[in-house]
Amino acid sequence: MSSRKRRRKGYSKSSPLLAPNVTRGLNRQSIAPTSNEQGDFTVPAAAELDIAQTTSAFRAVRTGPDPLAALTFTKVLYTTERLDINSEYDTATGNFIPQQSGIYSFNASIVFLPSVLGQTYFIELFIRVNGNVIASAFDYFPGNEGYTDVSAIVQLQAGDTVDVITRSGVAGTINNFSTPDRVRFEGVRIS
Repeated sequence: MSSRKRRRKGYSKSSPLLAPNVTRGLNRQSIAPTSNEQGDFTVPAAAELDIAQTTSAFRAVRTGPDPLAALTFTKVLYTTERLDINSEYDTATGNFIPQQSGIYSFNASIVFLPSVLGQTYFIELFIRVNGNVIASAFDYFPGNEGYTDVSAIVQLQAGDTVDVITRSGVAGTINNFSTPDRVRFEGVRIS
């Protein structure tokens, strides 16, 4: 038997796909840093380069426990902002309201600690837009602390409301003590 590898008929090695208006290595604008008398370098700010400011990104985490009743849909409040470029996330309501229309990517997660250890339970986690579920996760746990997360890419209009709700099969608390940044809600405008 030959040790040579056989190619499937019609198979060819692919190269990365590029958008029609992208040419490899020719799309970057060269920005020359300037230096002062002390030799310190500075790069012009985005406003000085006339770059449109269309960025939107936020990240919020839960600080402190949040009680969760059994079999009850509950809004998750991520109470501490780590990042919020356009002040679009509200820690008091748990709502993200974009100022710009576009395609956004979101990730939400919780750590749940049941009130009574040892019972198998489930956790559901949902991302909603204007009250409608757009992404969900459903996980079973053997009776101790459980972690679940959900993510989505979605087209939003300026003024839409994005939030996170959860439900568990048993009472307990959304907990952030084991690793504080694991209980988080984050999003970024990607287009």
